[in-house]
Parts: sequence; C-alpha cells; structure tokens
Amino acid sequence: MQQQIVPNLWFDGQAEEAADFYVSVFPNSLVVNVSRYTEAGPGAAGSVMVVEFELNGNRVIGINGGPQFTFSEAVSLQVVCDDQDEVDYYWEKLGEDGEEGPCGWLKDRFGLSWQVTPKGMDELFADGDRERARRAMEAMFEMKKLDLAALQAAARRCANTMNLPVRRLLDPDADVRTPKISSDLSAGADGFWAGSHALPGSNRLLPVRRQRSLVCASVPE
Repeated sequence: MQQQIVPNLWFDGQAEEAADFYVSVFPNSLVVNVSRYTEAGPGAAGSVMVVEFELNGNRVIGINGGPQFTFSEAVSLQVVCDDQDEVDYYWEKLGEDGEEGPCGWLKDRFGLSWQVTPKGMDELFADGDRERARRAMEAMFEMKKLDLAALQAAARRCANTMNLPVRRLLDPDADVRTPKISSDLSAGADGFWAGSHALPGSNRLLPVRRQRSLVCASVPE
C-alpha cells in the first residue's frame, strides 16, 4: 500500500547530504530517487532538486528549495524506541554535530528537530494514579536524553519515605517515636525500600519491601 502521508523536508542545498546521513542512521533505509533541476530553474541546471528516500520503510522527501524557509521546533520527527539501547543509539547518532534539547528533543546537524522516546513512557504519564504520573513527568523535565528506568523509578518513589511508621505496621507495640524507619531498611535502585524486621521476642527476621505508602511483608516458610 502506498504511503498516504509523506513528510517533505525543505533544505537549502543539503537535501542529498541529509538523505545520505539519515539513511546511514536508520536500518532498512535507502535513497530511492534523485531529481535534478533543468534549465527551467529556479535552481542551477543539474543541481539536486528533490531526493526521495526511505527510513525504515517510511518514505520521506527532501527538497532543495533555497534559504527562504528553515526548520523550527514547531515540527519534529519522533523516533519510538523499543528499549534504552535504541534510545542511546539514536540520541548519539542523530545528535552528532547537532544540539541537545530538553525532554528527549534534539536538533540534528541540519537543524531538523527529533524526539527520541522510549516505549512505555506514555503509559507513565497516563497513569490513573496522578501522583505517579506527576513524579514521572517532573523527572522527565530534568532530563535531556530520556531514561525509561529512571522515569519508572521516579513514578514509584514516595516522598517522606523515611517517615512511614513501618515498625508500627509490623508490630503494634513498637516504639516509633523516632521519625526514621529503622537502619535495616535501605533504598534499592528499583524505587523500593527493602530490608528486614525482627519479630518481637524472636530471632526470626521478617523481610520487608515497600513501594510508595504500601508495606509488603512475608514470613519465610
């Protein structure tokens, strides 16, 4: 089926160079056709007028139209990446000799804007738990290249973690006047607090993991 919507990119004499660059970055890509100006103008006869190319199966056209129009962030191309390795790859390749921007945006060497985004990010911002969505979005605002694991960890993170009365939840008779939890709980990279709690009057340890305001405990068999 022929592609119905084909992006047309306006260049000032760089269309062929840009097409060759983009084809080198994306897999399954190729230059399809190069058309040249004739004596009818307006470009110099024999110079490149239009370059048709495909990026991973998506048809794109580059036009050498002149200096009248330039790229801006008002239009960008989004690359949706399967994993963090792909994010890293496209961020490095597309941004080479370009300009890094906030929140996964960059300009390439030709001034064209790209968004390099990981799959799963939109789900974080659409989370029904608005606090989780807010924390993820606040984390994104601090980033240039997006880090999905860091966004997920931010969504899970809970403010005032050290003030939750974990010992009271595990043992109603525990003395929780000290605001800290207990020194045997530590923060993991996955956004959970983990550790153990001694059962009253016993040498057995109760494993503890907590996420946000929840405390999960299990007694080994």
